Amino acid sequence: MPMTVRPLNVADREAWGPLWQGYLEFYKTELAPEITDVTWSRLLDPAEGMHYLIAENESGEMIGIVHYLYHRVTWAVADRYHLEDRFVAEAARGTGAGRALIEAVYAAADARGADQVYWLTQNFNTDGRRLYDRVGRVTPFIKYQRLWRAKAPSSPAIRAAPACLPGPDRITGPIRWHPAVAAGF
Repeated sequence: MPMTVRPLNVADREAWGPLWQGYLEFYKTELAPEITDVTWSRLLDPAEGMHYLIAENESGEMIGIVHYLYHRVTWAVADRYHLEDRFVAEAARGTGAGRALIEAVYAAADARGADQVYWLTQNFNTDGRRLYDRVGRVTPFIKYQRLWRAKAPSSPAIRAAPACLPGPDRITGPIRWHPAVAAGF
């Protein structure tokens, strides 16, 4: 099936919305409309460092989306690309749109000299994983994430720790950690 992969533009909001929603539904996720609005504005803001591509069929209908970003790492000089979101409309699956979107991200990474493109997927994404097994390789890494806490920590030592953080990116003093304090989490 002939298709075009191109960057998203402001006129694409109406066509992007159902694909974004389909992606969220596939992963059984609901987001507040404000998050979708912020995501959309970030995708269009060149200062954000987020990138995006869409796949269109020969009729100009948007059939797939991919969002990605690059970042520095401590293990390499070159940047790495994180392919964050990829979704193809159900009716367009099997047409090559998913592969075309991934290969377009590969091309962007190559043009920038990135040494790696990586992504995560759910273990139940069997259709996606069949494609991923052809265009990438499974790594031995397992993802962990912080446990959600709805309230501030109760330990004065932990509450005091941010005082040594003058900005969002720098730690200029020690953060005291003790197993007994950490056990309270």
